[in-house]
Amino acid sequence: MRNANDIQPVHSGALLVVDNVPVDQQLLLPLIHQNQSDTGIEILQAESCEQALAILRSKSLCCCLVSDQLTADGGLVFLKELRRAESGEDIPVIVMTDSGDEQVAAEVIRNGAQDYLVKGDITAQTIWHSIHNAIYTCELQAKLRRLAHYDDLTGL
Repeated sequence: MRNANDIQPVHSGALLVVDNVPVDQQLLLPLIHQNQSDTGIEILQAESCEQALAILRSKSLCCCLVSDQLTADGGLVFLKELRRAESGEDIPVIVMTDSGDEQVAAEVIRNGAQDYLVKGDITAQTIWHSIHNAIYTCELQAKLRRLAHYDDLTGL
C-alpha cells in the first residue's frame, strides 16, 4: 500500500497567475520562473477576473495563483466565480495577499482556496512548495469525493 509521501502531484496544464499590480508581477514572476524548467509547467498571466476566466475556458490549468487585490472584495469574487465555472471547480487555488491576516486566510480557505501566502514572504521555494501541495490536496479531495459518492466495486 502506498503512503501519502509516495504520491506525487500530477502537473498537467498551465499555472495561471492572476494579479493586477505590475510591481507584484515583477517580483513574483521571477520567483516562479526559477523552478519552472524543472516542472515543465506553462505559466500564463491575467490582470483581471474576466481575463482569467477567459483563459480558464480555453486552457487546462493545474493551479491558479490569485492576488487578493483583484477586486474590492479581496479576490473572493474571482474565487467564487472560478468555483462556479464547470472547468474551475477542481482547480487548486492559492491566494496571495499583502498582509498576514488570519481572518482573511480563514475566509479564503472557507471559499475554496487550498493555500494562502503573504506576498512579502514568498520565495521560489515556498511558492513551488505551495503549488505542489495545493495540487496534491486538490487531487486527494477529488478522490475523496469520488469515494464518498461511488462504489468502487460496482461503479454505482
